[in-house]
Amino acid sequence: MNIIFIKYGMAIVVLLLLSTIFIGCENPVGALVSMNEEFNLRVGEEASVNGENLYIKFISVPEDSRCPLEFRCFWSGNAEVVISIRKDSNAAVKDSLNTHIDPRGLEFLDYKINLIKLEPYPHRDEWIPQANYIATFLIESNHDK
Repeated sequence: MNIIFIKYGMAIVVLLLLSTIFIGCENPVGALVSMNEEFNLRVGEEASVNGENLYIKFISVPEDSRCPLEFRCFWSGNAEVVISIRKDSNAAVKDSLNTHIDPRGLEFLDYKINLIKLEPYPHRDEWIPQANYIATFLIESNHDK
């Protein structure tokens, strides 16, 4: 009886230790990206800028009124992209960028964050799920300016 208790007790201890290790190693950042190089994020993904301790997360696309590819519109429309940005362990700041109207880029501390493009482009009678959006960003340093 004591051998069974020790065997199961040790298994529980090992499971608790492993779960603690995995929780401690959780990394919310998906991609490591470089300054001055375009990179893609899907809704919900976060990237870390190499060597800068700067993080950008693509939160959502609350508006997409871009003209479907099959139509000829008098105005191209616009898509709004919501992002959060944080530096070091400071609180994240939420902001919006746009595909066809200002702001298409924003200044955050010593950085310029630009929305380059948003895919997929809409088609007639098509609803785009949030999970399908991919935004291309470019982060530049304002240190030299």
